[in-house]
Amino acid sequence: LGWPALFHSWLGLLPPQVPEKVRGLLADLAHNLVDPSLHFIHKNCRPTVPGLNDMVCIATLLRFLRTFILELFPDDDSASDHAEESESPKASGTGSQAPTTVPTEVGRSAEWRATDNADLDQQMWLEGYFLFCTVWSLGAIIDFEGRQIFDHWLRTEIGQGSDIHLRPRKTVVQQKDGSEHRVHRFVTQCPDKHTLYECMYCPKESKFVHWLDTVKEFEIPPDTQFHEIIVPTVDTVQYSYLLRQAIKYQQPLIFVGSTGTGKSALMRSVLQDMDEATYMAVSMQFSSQTTCGQTQSLIDGKMERRRKAVFGPPIGKRALIFVDDVHMPEPDTYGTQPPIELMRQWLDQGGWYEHHKDNKGFKELRDLTFYCAMALPSGGLNLLSPRFIRHFHVVTMTPFDDKTMSKIFGTLFTWVLSKEGWQPWARTMSSNLVDATISLFRTICKDLRPTPEKSHYLFNQRDVSKVFQGMGMAAPAQVKD
Repeated sequence: LGWPALFHSWLGLLPPQVPEKVRGLLADLAHNLVDPSLHFIHKNCRPTVPGLNDMVCIATLLRFLRTFILELFPDDDSASDHAEESESPKASGTGSQAPTTVPTEVGRSAEWRATDNADLDQQMWLEGYFLFCTVWSLGAIIDFEGRQIFDHWLRTEIGQGSDIHLRPRKTVVQQKDGSEHRVHRFVTQCPDKHTLYECMYCPKESKFVHWLDTVKEFEIPPDTQFHEIIVPTVDTVQYSYLLRQAIKYQQPLIFVGSTGTGKSALMRSVLQDMDEATYMAVSMQFSSQTTCGQTQSLIDGKMERRRKAVFGPPIGKRALIFVDDVHMPEPDTYGTQPPIELMRQWLDQGGWYEHHKDNKGFKELRDLTFYCAMALPSGGLNLLSPRFIRHFHVVTMTPFDDKTMSKIFGTLFTWVLSKEGWQPWARTMSSNLVDATISLFRTICKDLRPTPEKSHYLFNQRDVSKVFQGMGMAAPAQVKD
């Protein structure tokens, strides 16, 4: 059947407030971008997580896109739940009752024609959100180099690439089944000076805006501990936004990245920052010795009994369960990881079985969502079961580039030197010390490669952080010019 059947079903589950012509526009966008994007990624990019097939990636795209559709066209439930949180403008005509039918042939609907400014605004919002969701679903599982070429290709594909004048303009898009579909003419403009990964779509301005333009100026509180500081960068802001959006719409999410990219710190920071009256954060860390019983006991210990065989967090709250190093449990004789299979049972069935001697019945757990972090699958690391990871929005956290590292450690070191006791001459050296440290780190990573005799030659961005943390522990009186 392929993904059109999944997309057709997804269209049918959209709230009735979504007009028929909007559904047709979504079908046009899907047929213009989904198959070409998947083909390009398979051919030119390197996915960081094995086992994610096309249907899983497309399901992630549709779940993510639905969160924005519900903000543009809120139904009764989403309007009451998210009216205060949503800042997106409501499109004209959202209150009218539209038919819930979808085109009998997905992508064969009548061509979208903007008849007034309201229609043009809707088209720009839907195009912008579809591009944004494509980048952060299909394009979220590839590495840094792959993201650069995917961004360039995507711009060219929608007719806005820098070299578009060198290529003939396409009039049809070839589908996998051999059929052809007309090319959609995009009204929304891609950002000029930044990649699509460096921007988010803002419906208020009907354009892409840089991530750092969406946050306030950052100041480090004087009494903050060094390891608790998260400096806002393009990376931290975008990953925080994706996580908050997933929490808002109760979507499981997993961050994948190498050591030192800040997966765990960012996840804990966002979860702890959530409203305690609405959410209950629960953190746990897996290891090779973690058992299924330990996992179940820890989660069950945080739940309260609501009625017979039904448990959950305190009434009025939702449990946000963060599992760090989710890939770590040792596989059993049959190749499965019992703690992960327990979590998968809840994701599939909504609960698990009791292990008490006098009670082995099924126990339903309500109002909780899993959020995970894991290292890049490489070497001898365990691979997660596709049956488990298919439930998650998978986002790869790429290593920081030199510009981002300079911003992070420059901000941290400037804060250290701003404390009482440091002389003015020391503060003037902040920028040079940061640049020299980053340059040394890059040289070490390039020249000191791990070997069987020197397997400890493994360096990551956490080592750079420790350098500046150690420098911050120096006594100002002992540092001479």
